[in-house]
This record gives sequence, C-alpha cells and structure tokens, in this order.
Amino acid sequence: RLASDVRRVSSGDYGFSPEASGYVEIDDLATDFATMSENLSKRETEIRESEAKLRAVIDGSTASILLKDIDGRFLLANKVFAEHCGMSVDEIIGKTIAEVRDRSFADRSMKTDKKVIESGRVLEYEVSDLDPDGRKRDFFVAKFPIKNTQGEITGIGAVSTNVTERK
Repeated sequence: RLASDVRRVSSGDYGFSPEASGYVEIDDLATDFATMSENLSKRETEIRESEAKLRAVIDGSTASILLKDIDGRFLLANKVFAEHCGMSVDEIIGKTIAEVRDRSFADRSMKTDKKVIESGRVLEYEVSDLDPDGRKRDFFVAKFPIKNTQGEITGIGAVSTNVTERK
C-alpha cells in the first residue's frame, strides 16, 4: 500500500496523505511521507504564486519584455512586444526574430544577441524602429544573458522601453 501511495504523490497528487498501517517503522515512513507531500504541496503553491507575480510584472509593463533561448527562439514575450510585432504572444513563442520581424531588424537583433552571448554582459543601446502603423519610434534597449545554475549562458533577455516622447 505504501508503494501505491508513493506513486500517487510522485504523479503530482501532493495533497494526498497516506494512512498509517500499524507497523511502527512503516507508520514512521508514512508520517514522513505525509510531511514530505505537504511540503511539496506548499512549495508548488509558492511557485505558482511567484510565477503569477512575475507574470503580472511582465504583462503590466509598458516596456517590451522577452526571453530567448540560446538558439534565438522566443521562450517568453509580453503583450507590448507582441503588439509591436503585429502578432499575439502565442504566435511568437517558439519562433525566432527572423520569423516575427523584417530582415533588417532581425539582423541587427541577432548581432546584439551575439555580442551579449560572447561577452556575458549586459548591452544597452538605443535604436529606432517603425511600429505596426509605420510611425518611427525610438527605444532604449537593455539585453542581458540568462544563465543556468551552473553559470552557463542559456539564453538572452531583453527589455525595450519606448523613449520617443522623451526626446
């Protein structure tokens, strides 16, 4: 019975609590297992809440925010960036910049991505671009490396702020 309880929790039923069996050692295991299951459930809730807060920041920002993997495929984009591309967020995820923007813009973007990956440092610059309605807009862009827990660069992040009105 304990083995089936373990399988149940390992499949994602973190709220499940196994019953004691009557044997002291097995009861101790069941109690520890129940504690572990409760802790996992709490951590899962904390992660969901943290992700919701991060999503609120990303979606609430007036800046374009995006993340790309090391191959340049979009992992995350906010609505501001998507609108600037004339697409939805769902249409952008998994694509490269060359698939969502014109060739000139894509080439410039890939060059700055390469600089960030090679240097491992933040790159800040200003760029002019046309919005979907053809109006010229000026942006302050900050691109930065995304690193895994071993410190290896696994992607690129970017925040692009429209500074047209400030000029």
